[in-house]
Amino acid sequence: MPMLNLTPQKKSQSLNATELDARLEDDQRLKDAIIVVCTSIGMTLIGGYFDLFERWHHFVRDHENLELDELTIGVCSLAVMLIWYSLRRQRQANALKSLALQLKNDAYAKSEAKSEFLANMSHELRTPLNAIIGYSEAMMAGVFGKVSNAKQEDCLHDVHNSGHHLLNLINDILDISKIEAKKEKLIERTIEVSNMMDISSRRVGILAEKKNITLSVDAPTNAPMLLGDERRVVQVFINLLSNAIKFTPEGGEVMFSAEICDDGCHVLRVSDTGRGISKKDLDSIFLPFEQAGDHLMGAQVGTGLGLTLCTSLMQLHGGDFAIDSELGTGTTVTVRFPAERTVIAS
Repeated sequence: MPMLNLTPQKKSQSLNATELDARLEDDQRLKDAIIVVCTSIGMTLIGGYFDLFERWHHFVRDHENLELDELTIGVCSLAVMLIWYSLRRQRQANALKSLALQLKNDAYAKSEAKSEFLANMSHELRTPLNAIIGYSEAMMAGVFGKVSNAKQEDCLHDVHNSGHHLLNLINDILDISKIEAKKEKLIERTIEVSNMMDISSRRVGILAEKKNITLSVDAPTNAPMLLGDERRVVQVFINLLSNAIKFTPEGGEVMFSAEICDDGCHVLRVSDTGRGISKKDLDSIFLPFEQAGDHLMGAQVGTGLGLTLCTSLMQLHGGDFAIDSELGTGTTVTVRFPAERTVIAS
């Protein structure tokens, strides 16, 4: 898979750089054309001033056996200019190609170093956050004694919630970086699809209840098993279900279904009756830290890394997913696992 970039602003910067390079190249071509034209005019003027063409006629008359005419000098001059121009353009192209290759290698090395650094920071970043979350939970539960007043209790809740939010963000960033650094290894085993769907839906059930959203699960009965990393597969569908619930208004509906296609592929769908996504936002939502249509409903809780992580995890499984959505009609995310991951009991 292509390397992911955790700072989408750099993408626009690279596009601007590409446009700038194209403009500079066009300017250089214009300058080269001007040079050729000026050279031709200069050669003509110099030739007339020094009577070069008259001398050429004398030379031709004195050497008639060479069968030379007036066109020869023009053809030779044009050939010399074209050869010079071609060599000059080739040197410029080689220089630009060398520079582009050097910049590409530098960018790749920096991206690798970033991914390696973040992948190796897992323990150092998660450990203190787990301690903050654990101690705040213990204090809220009164393990060290009852909290003296309501203000302190509110502060503890804020610390606990902020710790969880930051830990989720760090987990997503570290997961993506670990995949980029090619250090993520799938722990594969056979997965019962209906059980996996039940686990995923129960993990987001509280979110649906808070918004009075109906969460329905249509799991296939007696379906073949799925070969994959169950923890990562559940993570994909928790992200998709959470997004569906987050962008569905109160009283809406979220559907989670699965089926086996004729080609043997496992296909799962997460559909909602939410606000939908405009066509122009469908591509940008796969970028890290991007959330489509925030201007329509205000800021949404989340990091914007969910779909990016889902894409990476599905590619590790050899699968993919597609999004079909329109504003005001809801969204359907279709996840497809390849047929070779379908395990049929003997």
